[in-house]
This record gives sequence, C-alpha cells and structure tokens, in this order.
Amino acid sequence: MKGFSVVWVAVVVAGTGACVNEDVHLFEVELAGRIATEDPSLDGVGTVHLELHHGYVGEGELRRPLGLIESWALGPEVRDFEDVVLVSTDGGAEGLVMYGWLDLDGDGVLCNVGAADEEPAGVVVLSDVPAHDISFELELSAPCRGVEPLFP
Repeated sequence: MKGFSVVWVAVVVAGTGACVNEDVHLFEVELAGRIATEDPSLDGVGTVHLELHHGYVGEGELRRPLGLIESWALGPEVRDFEDVVLVSTDGGAEGLVMYGWLDLDGDGVLCNVGAADEEPAGVVVLSDVPAHDISFELELSAPCRGVEPLFP
C-alpha cells in the first residue's frame, strides 16, 4: 500500500508542476439598449437575436475583425435590453460591436432559403469603450445582412 501512496503523490506533484495558470483579465460592462425597426408594423413581432462581439481580436498576423463574446434571444414583446457582461481584455481584444436581427418566421435562421420575409438586421459600434456602463440604440434596417458585411 505504501507504493501506491508514493505513486499517487508523484502523479499529483507532476500534474501541478505541469499546469500553467495564466491570469484572465475581464472587464465588467453593463449594457442597456433599445432595439428598433424602420417598419412600425414589426414592433412586437418575432424574436430579436443579439450578438456582442469584440471589434477586433488577435495580435499581429492573427488579428481579425469580430470575435463573438455572447448572444441573446429576446421574445417578441422585448425591444429594450439590459445585461451585465464580462468582456475579456486579453489577446488583442479591442472595441465592442452589437449586432442584431429580427427573426420574423421563428426558424432561428437569418433569411433562410425560401423565407417569405426579408428579416431586418443592424449593427452598432459601441463607441464608449472602455466603460462600465454603455447605452446603445440598434436599428434593424438592413434586410438579410450578417454581422460581417455590416461591420465598418
């Protein structure tokens, strides 16, 4: 039984020595926004899908636009949004972008093939970054557009 204990202790010591813990730097952001459409007949219709992205992520040659942080689905009657999000400041992450689109047919897919309606989308660059409280207004007016073509 002594041999087993010595082996177990050696495994634990080796395992803790091989593990490298890096600090993760997070910034708390309280988001508050209003989602609107150009067409008043769409108020209270469909599910609004929101995505919070970093404007840019990565460093050097690996730097690229848009890194998803979190996403939400808001019920048909919801056009006001509030949430607290922890945003990473590591790895070259900078800026924040809020993207949204209105799911009119309830299929969870932006402008699915054969869909009768063109689902409106929009993006807003959150210019108050870095700040702990950020307010925004997001207008969904670009039919069938993903976040990439809308990002400046």
